[in-house]
Amino acid sequence: MSSPTPGPLAASPAIRSDTMGTPVSLTASATAYNPTGDNGAQRGSRRWGDYSITSLDPIDDMSMWTVQEFCDVANSYGVRIARLIAPPPATPSVPARRHRLPGGGERHAHRASSSGSGYFDPGANLPGVPAFAHLTATASNGAASGTPPTVTSATWVDPTTVNLVLNTISASPNLPSEKYTLTITNPDGQAASAAVLHVVSSGGPTVTIGPGQSQSEGNAGLVPYTFLLTMSSTVGSDVTVNYQTQDGTATAANNDYLPVSPR
Repeated sequence: MSSPTPGPLAASPAIRSDTMGTPVSLTASATAYNPTGDNGAQRGSRRWGDYSITSLDPIDDMSMWTVQEFCDVANSYGVRIARLIAPPPATPSVPARRHRLPGGGERHAHRASSSGSGYFDPGANLPGVPAFAHLTATASNGAASGTPPTVTSATWVDPTTVNLVLNTISASPNLPSEKYTLTITNPDGQAASAAVLHVVSSGGPTVTIGPGQSQSEGNAGLVPYTFLLTMSSTVGSDVTVNYQTQDGTATAANNDYLPVSPR
């Protein structure tokens, strides 16, 4: 009497709800499992699959791990572990009109899609368990010379959109034909890169508050105040200004104004 021979373990290189890649045979065996010391009468003997399980990776929330028992040689069993991974992330792309200024950072949406690829992030960490692996982004030289911008943060929006905050204060201008490389890495470690970052100014404009601006706040609650900002030169793209409040003759401690932290 022979117990059933385990069938081949198949893995799909791309897992989606609507498609599956061509199955790949990881283990195929026609060897019998019929050990002489086990006649099948003992309680729990010849149980197949006790060491077989498939589970979602709790750290990246993307990978599927499968552990399968199989007959490795006559009357013996072994265990194979396989990782089934999702498609790699989408290739980054940036609208051509978007440029970076070395005078500050800027938020951009990077979009692309191809054959089921996409960006993913498991969301906020949970208390009491190991921290999740998160989507990350980096900028590098690639084929361009100079100093690339740095990625301050990468925020997942949807499978084709990631919001990035880029710090370009120390970045070097580069030629349109020699863009810096942006790499986006999904929590499972798969990455996609593209030469898409273009720094277009060597210094950027200086932004100052117009001279002689003042306003009496009185004693009747909050009074909105609009500041006039002046740029030292014009530019062909949006400019982001970092700002914060600071005590002068008016102080936050005396409730003269509402303080604002750096933003």
